[in-house]
Amino acid sequence: MKKVLLLLPLFLFAFNPEVKIKEIDSIIALYKNRIKCLDKNEANYCIDRYPQDSRSDAFAKTFCMSFPKNYYKALLEKNIKRLEAEKLCYGRSLTEKEALECLKKL
Repeated sequence: MKKVLLLLPLFLFAFNPEVKIKEIDSIIALYKNRIKCLDKNEANYCIDRYPQDSRSDAFAKTFCMSFPKNYYKALLEKNIKRLEAEKLCYGRSLTEKEALECLKKL
């Protein structure tokens, strides 16, 4: 019984790439929804319709006020490519150290 209790924290705090991959997938889906929305609507409407978090949304709205809608769309596409590369890093890595080394190479 003591061995089980000693190993339990190791499993709870172990490197879990599935969680990171799910987070990245949700952000990619959000960005793709915003890109589809940008074809028909203004950027602020799309940001309000598909919110991420208040800090990211505030930055996106400021960016959209400063630059044309096509620049924001290009930024979203660039971010999607970067997130897909990060997803591959987490998928290939067995440890957190390997994942960090892969992310540094991006």
